[in-house]
Amino acid sequence: MGSRQIVVPAEEATGTELVDRLQDRLRRQTDRAVQVWDDGRGTTAPPWRGGALRTS
Repeated sequence: MGSRQIVVPAEEATGTELVDRLQDRLRRQTDRAVQVWDDGRGTTAPPWRGGALRTS
């Protein structure tokens, strides 16, 4: 995706089945990320990536 490589072990019989499985997996992960973001529990970047420092 983008500039990232994705390696997936595949056991499907056809390329179409493989693509369907990958789309389902990506959709589940995206939906989960959106739900977490909407719930206000989004992740924050660590300090070395520009995130705020914790002071507790």
